[in-house]
Parts: sequence; C-alpha cells; structure tokens
Amino acid sequence: MKEIKKNFDYIFGEFLKFSKKGNIALLVNAIFEPFPTFLIALLSKNILDLFKRGAGLRFITRYLLYFTILLFAINLVVNFSYNIFWPIVVKFRFSKLTHLGELAMKMDYSLLENYSVMEEFEIAKSSSSDNQKGFAGYVLNSNKILKGIVGFFLNGAVLLYYLPFLIAPAIFVFVFSLKKSVKNSLFIHEKENYIIKECDRKENYFNDAIWDFSTGKEIRIFSMESILVRKLNCIFKEINLNVKVILTKENKLFFSNGLIWFIFEIATYLYIFILHINGKLSINSIVMLIMLISLFRQAMSQMIHDFSNLYKNSIEVSDYLSLFNKYSEKEGKGCNISNIKIKDIYEIEFKDVWFRYSDRSPFVLQGINFKLSNKEKFAIVGVNGSGKSTIIKLLLGLYKTSKGQILINGFDINNIEKKSLYSALSAMFQKTIIYSFTVAQNVAMASEFNRERVILSLKRADIYNVISGFDENVDKMMLKLIDDNGYVPSGGQSQKINFARTLYRGSPLFILDEPSAFLDPFSEERMLRTIVENSIDKVMIYISHRLTTVKFCDKIILLENGKIKEQGNFDEIMEKQGEFYNMYMSQKMLYLKD
Repeated sequence: MKEIKKNFDYIFGEFLKFSKKGNIALLVNAIFEPFPTFLIALLSKNILDLFKRGAGLRFITRYLLYFTILLFAINLVVNFSYNIFWPIVVKFRFSKLTHLGELAMKMDYSLLENYSVMEEFEIAKSSSSDNQKGFAGYVLNSNKILKGIVGFFLNGAVLLYYLPFLIAPAIFVFVFSLKKSVKNSLFIHEKENYIIKECDRKENYFNDAIWDFSTGKEIRIFSMESILVRKLNCIFKEINLNVKVILTKENKLFFSNGLIWFIFEIATYLYIFILHINGKLSINSIVMLIMLISLFRQAMSQMIHDFSNLYKNSIEVSDYLSLFNKYSEKEGKGCNISNIKIKDIYEIEFKDVWFRYSDRSPFVLQGINFKLSNKEKFAIVGVNGSGKSTIIKLLLGLYKTSKGQILINGFDINNIEKKSLYSALSAMFQKTIIYSFTVAQNVAMASEFNRERVILSLKRADIYNVISGFDENVDKMMLKLIDDNGYVPSGGQSQKINFARTLYRGSPLFILDEPSAFLDPFSEERMLRTIVENSIDKVMIYISHRLTTVKFCDKIILLENGKIKEQGNFDEIMEKQGEFYNMYMSQKMLYLKD
C-alpha cells in the first residue's frame, strides 16, 4: 500500500502539473456518474409510493419529466467531463512514453547493446504504451475507484437506514476479496513480464524478419518459410502456455469471489424476505432495496477489480520510475563528466588504448598508439574483426576505453561535452540508415534545414540527378512505411545520401567508414574525388577494405587482431612489402583479372 500511495502522489502530482483541467474533469466525472443508476433505483419506490397515496397521473407525469431532465443534465455533465479528461490522459501517457524515448536516445550507447537493459526498457515501455496499463491505467482506475466510493456511500447510506446489519459483512467480504485480487495481480504482472522479456523479443524478431522488405529475397530464394513458421509456432506455444496459467488463475479468483458475493446476496435477500413477512418492509421498499443491493454489490465488485488493476498499474509505474532512476544517472556517464566545449578538432591522439566490450570478453584493441594533426588524412585498414570500427566508436565517445587515453585537442575525450564533440564531427557509417523522412530531412537530419545547402550536398554526392526527377524534389518522402509512394533507394544510392549528410554537416572532422562499399568503380572514383576536394581543411579518418582507395591518405595503419601491425604513408608502407603490400597486390591482381 505504501508503494501505491507513493505512486499516487507522484502520478497525480505529475498529472496536475500536466493539466489542471484534466484533474477537475476527472473528479467531476467520478462524482456524477454513479448518480443516475442510484436515482433510478429510488425512482421505483417513489413512483409506487405516489400511486399508493393516490397521486394523479398529471402529477406523476410532471414528476417523471423533471426526473428525466435531471438525469439528462447529469449524463450531460458525465459525458462532457469524460470527453475532456480522456484525451488529456492519453496525452499524459504519450508524454511519459516520449520521456522514455528521450532517455533511450541520451543514455550510454553501450547500454543499447545490453539485452537485459533492453528488456528493462520493454517492461517500462508497457507502462506508457497502453491506455489500460501504467500511467493511463492508474489514472483511469483511480477514476473508477472514486466512482465506486461515491456509489458505495450513495447506496450504502440508504441500505444502512433499512438494513443496518449489511455494512459490516459487506466490508468484510470486500477486504477478503480485495486481498486475493491484489495477490493475483502481482502474479499476473510477473507472468506478463516474463512474456515480454522471454517471448515478445523473439516473436518480434521473427515477425520482423517475415515482413521486412530487406529479408524477402533470402526467404524466397532459400525457402525459409517452414523454419520461420516453426520458430514462431514454438514461441506462440510458450506464450499460450503462460496465458493459460494466467487465465486459470483469474478463473479461480472469479469463482471464489463470485461464490462469496453470491452467499452474501442470498443471505441479504432472505433477511429482506423475513422482514417483509414480519410486516417491517413494504413491497415498494423491497423493490428499491433489491435494486440498491445489486448496485451496491456491483460497486463493491468493481472497486475490487479496479483496486486490483490499480495495484498492477502501480507496479508498472514503479518499473518505469526504477528504470528512470537507474539509467538517468548513467546518461552519458563516463563520456560527459565535465563541460569542456570544443568548436574545432585539430589534433587526435590515442595513447596506449586498450578496449574490450565486457570484463569477460577478450580485448579487441591492444596498445593502440597514433596521433593526427590538423588537416591530416588518416586511413585504418585491416581484415574483418581487426578493430577498425571499434576505434571509431571510441573516438565518438560511444564507449569508454578499458585502459589508456584518447585526447582531442589535448583534452581527455571523457571531459569533453558530448554535444560539442558531436557538432565538431561528421560521421558516415558502414551501415546506412534511411529514415521515413523527406530526402532533405534525411540529408540535414533535422526538421529545419537550408534547402540550397541540401541540394548542393546532394549534387556533390552525385545523387541529385535522381532526386531532381521527382515532382517533390528534395521534399520527396523516403521509404514506403509512411508514404506508399515513398522513394526506396538502392544500396549505392543510400550510401550517396549518407555521404550527402556528411557533406551537409561540414564539420572539422570527417569520419568515413567504408563509404564506397556499395558503389560501382565510377561512382567510387567520383566520391573519392569529392572527399579529397571537401576535406582539404579538415582532419579525416577513412576506413576501407579497398586498399586502392587509401592512396590519398597521409597516414595508414594496418590493424591485425586489435594491434597496429604496420603504419606509414602509402609509399612507406608499400616499401616494407609486409602484410599491407600482400593485401594490396592480392586485390590489384583480382581487379586485373576482372
């Protein structure tokens, strides 16, 4: 209960700050909604009493008219208040989901590769991604509980007058049923979390594979339908087993609670019948009491159900707050412990840098030492898995070195403000991500942009000839996820758009990771020429498997098993006739054969 009280204070404190109007509307809705059914129950006795006293038809008709007007006014207030607070509750939920997304985008990049962290996020996300769960569920169930309390007092006050013995056993039955329901809610929450953690992730992966355009070719060529369906069926079977356990538990609870309420109602009706036989209750009163007992029982049962859901919602909100408290402290931890701001990058130095992804994994970088000065072009080459991309991740501050130092302009990278670090560099990654934005927004990576600069960047990246063919030009939507007529670029075109991003940003440091992997030789040559032309006054780090493309670089290092095996400019490293020379000649002979 302490947890519910704590979360109640937090949620309604937040909801009050979010919208005072929403709080007032919610309160008004909860107070007024129980009245119509209560008044209708009283109406039956009043009408019978009027007939018994010999009231005229005109008087009764007028009475019913006034009563109908009153009910209409109350229902108007109920519906109007609901239509005010419900959209506000949904917006409130979206605000919490947005905050969770902001945390995910700002927290340490290394945590995004941790499955247990991602599972925590999925569980926390459920508290803000459904109107019946977490924040929205808590507010709505609080509204329902308040309605139940109002109904309890309205109906209970009349019942207390006629049947004073009724309240004590009713409260006993209520508390007994509530305890069982809360315990059941905890069990269901744990089972649902298991489904989210163990099943949903697997199901989403295989479903994405089935529906993803990029996997469609392999599925058809290799006839993968049977293996994917088999794996999905195994997951569905596991989900169904857990759902059956949940439903069995809920059915047992429904039966036990229903039985005790049934006994309570039967005993109450027998008592009313005895009072009537003894002449202590009129038929008119019995009709009213039967309706009020039914409403009273419904209010109590609904409150038990709503309290049970509220408890579950409270746990879901606790999961959300726990994750926020845990990872907001880690937001940028180890990469942003100071506020040194930089506008330019003119020197980069790796000093005895070692790195591994976890304490149990082997080192992927060992004793890396190199230094780049202003305007130097630096190439990193090596076979797959040699550590090339890891160096880039460290330079971007996405990971922290296990040992050693990375200095930028003489400052430890851990002491440089992340935003200023990112604004001083332009990175083109090996895997190109195209978003369901317009072409211009994909280049500028922002909603506001310089149109002329976007077009110039696309021209330099040798892709504007394609974009200019669209009626919308740079306002053309990309992909077909949002717009059925969206532009879906080829691998090479995606890489050119990625290159246009780098050119548009125009930062002091260019980082290019396999920028020409999907390009034909002619496009590759034009891109390399553009890279050289646009990086004259910049520091550049260039990663490539095609060793013929690194000739223009001032320095080259060859990585092997996380260590620098050879380094120098192109002529120096070729003169050594070592591993780089052998790789270069092997590629050259392959091109000559082709």
